[in-house]
Amino acid sequence: MADDLHDAVGNPDVLGKPVGRDAALDRPSAVRSLGIDGAIAHLNRLVAEAAASIPPCPGAEGLKELIIMETERFLPRELWPRAA
Repeated sequence: MADDLHDAVGNPDVLGKPVGRDAALDRPSAVRSLGIDGAIAHLNRLVAEAAASIPPCPGAEGLKELIIMETERFLPRELWPRAA
């Protein structure tokens, strides 16, 4: 999901690789299937599900916060203001 978003709107200088390859090579992609907003929403759902799957235990809340915080690394900076 995140790689598809990076390929669609990422900065090649930041990523260190070309972008737009999925579309150029007609590869399946979450962005092509769901659109950018749909792919972001799906990524957010996946992150929320991952955080919710942590069982009650010492440190669970910190781990949930870490999972959510790490989403910023998965989502291209260009899309952060659009993330819900």
